[in-house]
Amino acid sequence: MQLRELQQFAEARGWQIVGEYVDAGVSGAKDSRPEINRLMADAHKRRFDVVAVWRFDRFARSVSHLLRALETFNALVSHLSA
Repeated sequence: MQLRELQQFAEARGWQIVGEYVDAGVSGAKDSRPEINRLMADAHKRRFDVVAVWRFDRFARSVSHLLRALETFNALVSHLSA
């Protein structure tokens, strides 16, 4: 259900989906999750402009992990602006 609604959200905005990052069966409590790692690697490669998540707690299971990811995204955007 979450993927379908996110797909509809992107479609309604005319966004092209370049990837879906789903850690099925992996504990969200772990800092190292294969699909989150792939998402962050793709962010560094500039493969997308937007990350849409169902809820923040589906993306990061701790505030510190969320802040680290947001700082990374911000640094990547700042690097483009410089």
